[in-house]
Amino acid sequence: MRIATLLLTAALLTACESVPSGTGSPGALTDSWPTDVDAAISQSRREGRPVFVLFSDAHCPMCVKFARRVLSNDATVRHIQNMCIAVKVDLTDPDSPNQRIADRYGVRRLPTAKVFAADGREIGSFTGLPQHPTETPAKAFALWLDERLASNRGR
Repeated sequence: MRIATLLLTAALLTACESVPSGTGSPGALTDSWPTDVDAAISQSRREGRPVFVLFSDAHCPMCVKFARRVLSNDATVRHIQNMCIAVKVDLTDPDSPNQRIADRYGVRRLPTAKVFAADGREIGSFTGLPQHPTETPAKAFALWLDERLASNRGR
């Protein structure tokens, strides 16, 4: 009986780990993000807001982890959207024009997030999955974004 209980508990914990929090679909809130980086930078200059650009690939294991552990957190996605003009660049198709955009911005590994000031300067770049000794990946990423934005405020 104890073994059956342990196995059931292990199965439930495994199932819970595979279900993202928040929207039920990793990155569902990001599905509405625009995909045109140049238009976002033009909008940024008009509005004086920074631009957040996420480069990812649907077949990239680390991108999938990033979506499940960061982008499935509604609060983190809303924080990005409130603080920045958010853009998503899909690099799944190797023949897509998005590959040239990634090359232009020096993207070599995925997922990569870049933050640009309203004047077009890059003020931050992050690759991979956020690590923090006491915070979740979603919270660690929000802290990283806040640090980048704060470092730009004095300019």
